[in-house]
Amino acid sequence: MSRTGAKRVVAVVPFNGSPLRYGFATNIDQAQSTQLGHAPVNNFASGFIFGANAPKPARARKRFASGIVSSFISAPSVLAARTAGWSIGKGKYRTGGTTPKGKTVYVTIAGIKYGWVMPNTTAQRIGGSLAQLGIREAQSTDKDIVFGASYPKPPTASRAIASSGGSSTLTTFYDPSVTLPAGWRGSGQQDPSVAL
Repeated sequence: MSRTGAKRVVAVVPFNGSPLRYGFATNIDQAQSTQLGHAPVNNFASGFIFGANAPKPARARKRFASGIVSSFISAPSVLAARTAGWSIGKGKYRTGGTTPKGKTVYVTIAGIKYGWVMPNTTAQRIGGSLAQLGIREAQSTDKDIVFGASYPKPPTASRAIASSGGSSTLTTFYDPSVTLPAGWRGSGQQDPSVAL
């Protein structure tokens, strides 16, 4: 293993059937990377995510003469890795849902459903602009929603709204493919290299 070598960005499939590719930096040996199904990342193709809280791939762990190696594993490589002596943990994903105080919503960016929990009070204040901003309510069957990724990160839109104290600013993520409704101002989009 090479814990002091330069790190390279690779990607794995977080769970079987997923259209997503979970990216991360690693410096384990190339042979070990191959066993774990690590694919090199040379571009930011549709479906690539980096630094996400969910979905999160399973981790694989194996003791070698030089020490213990642990890294994420691609779901299609789990069976072969187990046969080769790797111990495999569990990955995770999140779906849509509601709570008394909020609901899971998402916008689409770079082919990714970027999700977060929006408080009910925020949804009420945005009102009819939700659909115009490209914000959709996530369903319990949505397994491909990404939470907390550093890439891609949707741009934000804001507008001033009247309040009892004068005015305040309401800010939310939005789908960059839509035309912002009147009164909303958008931020710039993220440079992929910032996340890496």
